[in-house]
Amino acid sequence: MHGTIIWHESLPLNFGKKQNWLPLHDVTIIIIMNLLKILLSISIVLSPTPLCAWSEGGHHIITLLAFDLLEPGEKSQLLSILDKHPRFAEDFAPPSNLPNENEATRWRVGRIGYWPDIARRQPTFHRSTWHYELGHSLVIGEASTMKVPTRPGPLPSNATLQTQELYISQALGLCTKVLADSSQPDSDRAVALCWIAHLVADAHQPCHAGSLYMEKVFVEQDGDRGANSILTKQKKNMHALWDQYAAMNGVILTDDGPFKAKD
Repeated sequence: MHGTIIWHESLPLNFGKKQNWLPLHDVTIIIIMNLLKILLSISIVLSPTPLCAWSEGGHHIITLLAFDLLEPGEKSQLLSILDKHPRFAEDFAPPSNLPNENEATRWRVGRIGYWPDIARRQPTFHRSTWHYELGHSLVIGEASTMKVPTRPGPLPSNATLQTQELYISQALGLCTKVLADSSQPDSDRAVALCWIAHLVADAHQPCHAGSLYMEKVFVEQDGDRGANSILTKQKKNMHALWDQYAAMNGVILTDDGPFKAKD
């Protein structure tokens, strides 16, 4: 079949080198940059073998590794912000079988990156479109025969944490702004912290970075729905397979190595 193949262009996320940050804006930038370092390291270590994606265990590990790169004062600031989360008591209570308080703290930190998936069951905080980027990762065939959506534009000036229809690049920009602004409510900054940790990871999962559009197969506006419409023997579809099949689901990283936490 003749036609054009258009590869996914990088998300518009550009970060400079680490500077001598001022006391509060620092934590926002350092968190993002540390997450990107972790993701880059993972891709280098695993390449060219298949990449693991971000189930509960994946989000937990990525966030915890980034946390370990922070200075002690930065860790304290992050934990202070997390303590103000509106769902802290309900969603950040550690498992009862963790060996000590230090590991309980590390479990809560790992939970930061996974929390937006927990929020899928909470209408007040659920933001379905924030988890993925609108547009194509690949177009096979003549694009004019398909309903390929354009990429999201810049963050709307009136966007808030209550805005539903944002996509990864927009939501990450919003949450970075909220977290860096000390005049924002502490609870909002804690929610923004969780979304930053989650979205930086999701943006590097191919099934969240766009959809496949293929002539005569995936021609509607949602394409292959981020590989949810590609059926597989394991885990029912490609998206779920990437998210869960090879991931260390339920395993957390402690000072003494991997640890299986009970529900």
